[in-house]
Parts: sequence; C-alpha cells; structure tokens
Amino acid sequence: MEEVTLTVVCLDDDSFMLKAIGRVIRRLRPHWNIYMYEDSVQWFEKWRMEGNPNDHIDIFISDLIMPKKRGDALLEEIRLSYPQSIRVLLTGDTTSDLPKVAHDYAHFVIPKPFAQEHFEHLFVSAERLHKMPFTSECRKKLGNFTGLPVLPACVTKLKEALKDPDCDSQRIANVVSHEPVLVAKLLQIANSPFFGFRHSTESLTEAVTRLGASLIESVAISMLINVNEDNLTKAQHRNIADISLKSGAIARLLAKKLGRSSSEQDKVFIAALLTSVGALLMLGYGAKEKELGEFIKFQEGLFDYHIIAAYVLILWGYEIEVGEIILNQRNRAFDEENDIAFLASIVGIASQIAQCTSESDFQSLLEGLPDSISFLLLDNQSVLLSSQ
Repeated sequence: MEEVTLTVVCLDDDSFMLKAIGRVIRRLRPHWNIYMYEDSVQWFEKWRMEGNPNDHIDIFISDLIMPKKRGDALLEEIRLSYPQSIRVLLTGDTTSDLPKVAHDYAHFVIPKPFAQEHFEHLFVSAERLHKMPFTSECRKKLGNFTGLPVLPACVTKLKEALKDPDCDSQRIANVVSHEPVLVAKLLQIANSPFFGFRHSTESLTEAVTRLGASLIESVAISMLINVNEDNLTKAQHRNIADISLKSGAIARLLAKKLGRSSSEQDKVFIAALLTSVGALLMLGYGAKEKELGEFIKFQEGLFDYHIIAAYVLILWGYEIEVGEIILNQRNRAFDEENDIAFLASIVGIASQIAQCTSESDFQSLLEGLPDSISFLLLDNQSVLLSSQ
C-alpha cells in the first residue's frame, strides 16, 4: 500500500497514558503528524499555535473521563467542526452499553488498557479510507452520519477466535452455534447448488469447512447487524438479508463460470452480501426502499447505500478492493483488463438477477451486455432464477 501521511490529535489528562499512546503511534507510524494534549479545553488553541499547515484532523482520539470536558462531548464537537475526521474514544468502561452508545459520536472505541493491535487496526482502516475515491463533501457527510452499527457480538467472537493460530473448524462452529438462525442459514448455503458440493450435510462443522471463515463472517454480519429498529422492521431486515445472500450466491456462480479464481469468487460473494449493510443502514436512517440510492446524495454518480456500506466495512477492517467492488457495481462494463471493474460488474448483474420476478425481467437485463455475458446468463437462466 502506498504510504500516506495523516494528522492525529490525541487528548488524555493522564500524562503517563498520553506518553504511552504517543510512543505507540510514533512506533507504528513515525512519519505521521502527531499532536498530544492533556487539556481538553485549551487543546484547540495550542494546536492552532503549533501551526498545523493543513488545518485538518484525520484522526481525533480522546479519553472519556477528563476533569474539564468529557470525551463524548469533545468528540461530538469534532463531529460538527471536523466531520471528515475519524473519531476515537478511549475508555476503561467496555463492559456496559457504552461501546454501543458511543458509536453515535465515535467511529472506534479503544479499551484501557489498550493493545498495540487496537491502534494498528485503527490506522490501517484510516489509510484505506484515505485512499477511497470519496470527495471532500462526501467525507463530511459520512462523518456526520449517526447511528453507525457495532459489529455483531458473534462476529467479534469469531474474529477473536481466528487470531488463535490453532483455531479450527470445530471452534468456529462452536462460536456460531449460539445463533440458531445463523446456523440454519449457514447449512442452507453450504448445501446450495450454487456452491457445487455433491453431497448435502447437516454438520455445522462441515458447513464451516465448506464455506470458510470469511464467508461465515459476512453472512453473520448481514443477518445479525443491529441498526435503528424504529425505521426498519424485522421482516424488511430478513428480506434484504435473503436477497443479498442470493445475490452473493449468483455472483459467486457467475465468477466461477467466467473462470475467475476461488479468491475472486469469494470476494464477489462477500461484496454482494455486504452491500446489504448499506441498505439496512439507510433504511434505519429513515430512507424508503426506493430512496436507497439518493436519500442523502453523498456523492454524484454513486448510490448512497453503496457508499455507506463501503465506508463502514473499511472501518471494520475490510480490504479496499471489497469497498471498490461495492462502490462500482452499477457498472456493467465487464472490463477484462480491470479486475475491480469486472468483479463489480459481476456483483451488479447478480444483484439485478436476484431481484428478478419473471423471465421478462431477466430478458431485459441482457440488453447492452457483452455477447459473452448474455450467452452465459441465458445458458444458466434456470439455475440463476431458482431460489437459493
């Protein structure tokens, strides 16, 4: 990844903690612009006096409990004044509902005592977001978007298990076994004709082996993600999750038929599936289903729910490629010389196929497609239009 230089401002009234954080940041990203302050009221004046040449903040980190001004109030001020900044809350209170509530004003919650890996994850996500093709105005709108979701607990436990080099299929199965609805869906997918296994299975461990951790994580996110339930019914959530799963299965099949690698097959499955994150967030924000593309109008030429999905997923640690595929799935170029454009086109057409309700709908999709793609779709029409 090309090296980028970002500006970090960190506040903590504990001088020892502040120095410890400073050491970690400088060790991980020695070329970054780093500003450290103990005073939660006077920090801004001091920062401006230090002559920040760009007058912007890429990452703002604040302790929660400080004597003059709490970190939550401070991060809310940053959201209004520097909405494009990634906001980070430091706190020792991670056992209550605080981490969930904090996501109204913070992108990340880092526990005290912290580990170096917490900051590395934060910095990698920030670097990836910096490289995404978002305009300055779009970044400000994204920064002001409230109610960003917390990773489902099942996914968090799955990620923790995967850090163990000795983690195996049985351990992953044990993690997901506590979510019966997820288990049923994983078994359904593992037995789907789209995946091409000759024998069916009722074993969760075997289903885990067939699908792999990345696909399971994505399915768990699409099904278990928590968004504002005031504007989103459980039926809507289930419907969007089901359509996205079918889109993912179709995308994976098309990628296989088109000779793409196994990793690319998984990539289009994940991108198609996790596009649902953006749809669910927009619905939770108050958009109607027909408004998902242009409810906020983040950036011209891109759908709102594609942008917010890519944004959130990269914050969660997904690769830039997944975000770019999600962003560009409106294209139907199938450009063999551009892998991202080609994979995005697969995801886009798969999404349209998944929502077809008749053969005439399917036929209309063929218009304007390259002949090779049209013939492929026609040859597999019965399978593509079947239920997962």
